[in-house]
This record gives sequence, C-alpha cells and structure tokens, in this order.
Amino acid sequence: MAISRRLAFLLLLSLKKNDPVAVAKVFFAAGAGALGFGIFRLFLFDAFRDNLVWFSSWEEALEFLTVAGIGASLWAL
Repeated sequence: MAISRRLAFLLLLSLKKNDPVAVAKVFFAAGAGALGFGIFRLFLFDAFRDNLVWFSSWEEALEFLTVAGIGASLWAL
C-alpha cells in the first residue's frame, strides 16, 4: 500500500505540469506515513517480543497520539 502511494506520488510529480508538488505532497505523506507505521510496528514487535501486552500498549499509544496530532493540526486550520 505504501509503495503504491509512493508510485502515485512519482507519477503525479512527472505528469502534472502546473504546480505538481501541491498535489503530490498528499500521496507522499500517505506513503511515508504508512511506511513509518509499518517500520515502527516492526521495531516494537522486536523490542517487546516476549511481552505482547507492552507491544499492544505502545502501539495503541502511538496511534492515539498520531490521531490527536492530526486532529489538533486540522483544528488549527
């Protein structure tokens, strides 16, 4: 999924002639976010392999902070 969004970003960047960066930023952010969450989940799983309760707690805390941060930034607009 992250790779398809990154490819959409590159496609828009190369095909759109008028201000391609504004539209391509959305797809780049979506791809980077999905890739970042996947990498962070792998890190958490490796760090808390023997204690999955802590893995789940940290994962839910990360998701809550991300949603709260996005909500706060949208509220400020």
